[in-house]
Amino acid sequence: MKKKHMFANDKPLSPARHCLVQFFQSRFIGYALLLSLLFGITHLLGFRVHTNILSGTASLDPWHQFYGALYLLLYTSFVVLVPVLIISGLLRAGVAYFRERKV
Repeated sequence: MKKKHMFANDKPLSPARHCLVQFFQSRFIGYALLLSLLFGITHLLGFRVHTNILSGTASLDPWHQFYGALYLLLYTSFVVLVPVLIISGLLRAGVAYFRERKV
């Protein structure tokens, strides 16, 4: 069975390059980038100010509570999930690299 190439006229990928392609095609990395982007957007929009819902001093405006909860959810996922997703993507790419080399 022939190996699939990225393009029709492309030469076979070296194991290291194949590993890099696998890394960026990984869903883990895509989810990590998406969570990082969403957290960055909410941080730049100033949603951090609305996290005072934790101390009970928040306004009664439901949108402020929503912004605070969204920021907390994205912050927690950024701190906890993104490193795990990146490590998982690296491990997946490393396994693909060693399978390609047949070591």
